[in-house]
Amino acid sequence: MKTEYKRLTEEKKRLYEQYGEVKKDLKVYCVIKQNTAKVTNTGRACAEDV
Repeated sequence: MKTEYKRLTEEKKRLYEQYGEVKKDLKVYCVIKQNTAKVTNTGRACAEDV
């Protein structure tokens, strides 16, 4: 039981780190998308609460 709990805790930590990396990448993508929208005057911007 303890070994499975430890394994799941480690997996949770690893997945949360991946989530943080993806969230950072998404922020960068949103900035690029907003800049592109401004340059091309399409008016399409990324959602604020990402």
